[in-house]
Amino acid sequence: MAPPALALPALTLTIFGSAFLLFLLQPMFSRMVLPLMGGGAAVWNTCVLFFQLALLAGYLYAHVATRRLARRWQMGLHLALLVVSLALLPIRLRLGAPPAEAEPVGWLLLLLTLSISAPFFLLSTTSPLLQRWLASSRHPAAADPYFLYAASNAGSLLALLAYPVVVEPWLTLAEQRTWWSIGYAGFVGLVGVSALAVAAGA
Repeated sequence: MAPPALALPALTLTIFGSAFLLFLLQPMFSRMVLPLMGGGAAVWNTCVLFFQLALLAGYLYAHVATRRLARRWQMGLHLALLVVSLALLPIRLRLGAPPAEAEPVGWLLLLLTLSISAPFFLLSTTSPLLQRWLASSRHPAAADPYFLYAASNAGSLLALLAYPVVVEPWLTLAEQRTWWSIGYAGFVGLVGVSALAVAAGA
């Protein structure tokens, strides 16, 4: 199969995988924080705030990159960031228990930032960025790339269903971290394949 013919399968699988990993990371990391912070409303609300801000930052990055950079520079920059982010694997808590005098919300935001901000941010950029790559190509589907949102929605929904039904009951948190990290490394490879396939079709 010629590289351009791989474009749609690669883009679809990459966007599906990114959404799946993104929506698995949220409950998984929140569970990791519970032994340190407890399960109070402030913990969950702070986690939700962080995830929404990181998601917004990812969308902003995708918007600016696609407006300001040529596609080949977008691809080069994004792949470089993804490769660098692999150094942060496996996902783990990068701070210990908060000191007694620590402000809980600020400490938790710092923990989230140090532990998962880079992979979460990069995952959140995937759908808008890859859709733009397809739209700027000569692929027959370039005129209407928004069908790829279906892959993103499917990945999100599957993760939301899978975590409480399959992941949490059957895997320890250590196993969840390991498998998630393996999945993220595979996602980085898929982004590379998608970039090559789109670039080959010009």
